[in-house]
Amino acid sequence: MTVTVIGDNTGDDYSGTEDSQIREFFNTTNYGSSATQATTKWSSGDHTHLNLSFSGLSNIAASEVVSAATVYMEVNSSTGTYALAFRRLLRDWVEAEVTWDIWKTSNNWTSGGALSDGNDRSASKGVTASLDNTTGYRALTATQIKDDTKDFVDGTATNYGWHVERDDSGDDSTTKTWLSSNFNDGRRPYISVTHAAAAGSRPQGPLGHPFYGPFGGPI
Repeated sequence: MTVTVIGDNTGDDYSGTEDSQIREFFNTTNYGSSATQATTKWSSGDHTHLNLSFSGLSNIAASEVVSAATVYMEVNSSTGTYALAFRRLLRDWVEAEVTWDIWKTSNNWTSGGALSDGNDRSASKGVTASLDNTTGYRALTATQIKDDTKDFVDGTATNYGWHVERDDSGDDSTTKTWLSSNFNDGRRPYISVTHAAAAGSRPQGPLGHPFYGPFGGPI
C-alpha cells in the first residue's frame, strides 16, 4: 500500500508540511511564510539550507513496515548541477521562528545553520542523485530518507524532519529555488511512503476483534 502525505490537501493522509530556509547572511530572518525556499552556497558566510518535515507521517500505524519513501519538491528555478544531503533534524524547530541562529525563539542551534552533528542534526546523511537544471517536481530518494521515515513511523526517532543542503563544498552562484508549503496551486512538497502490515499480522474485524474461521479459530 502506498500512502501519499502531500502538501496541497489532495492526498489521502494529509496533515501538513512545514518548511523554512535558513540563510547564513540573513542569520536572524525567518522565511517560514515564504512561497519559495532555496538551497545555496553563494560564498563563505552566505549558505542557505532548508528545514523540511511532514507531520502527516503520524497517520501511519507504528506497526506498519515502511519499504520505500520518496520526497517530492518542485524546482522553480535552477542553475548548476548538484546533489542534496538529507540529515535527520534533532531539534523541535518552529516554522514561524526558525532562523540560521535559532531553532525557535530563545533557543540557539548548537552551531548556526543546524550544522552540529549529534546535536542539531544526525551525522548520517542520505544523498540524492545530482539534480540538473530541469524545473518541475523532482523525486528525491536515498536509503537514509527511507530509513529515517521508518524510524519516524515506528517511533524509533522523533519526527522533526530533515535538514537539507547542497552536498558539495563549492561556493558559487549555483542555486535551486523550491516551491514551499505556502505555495497554493498544488505544487507543494510532499512525501510518498510505501508501507504494509507486518508479516503475520491478522486481519481485524469490527472494534479490532479478529475474524474467525469456519472452525472457530482466529484467522
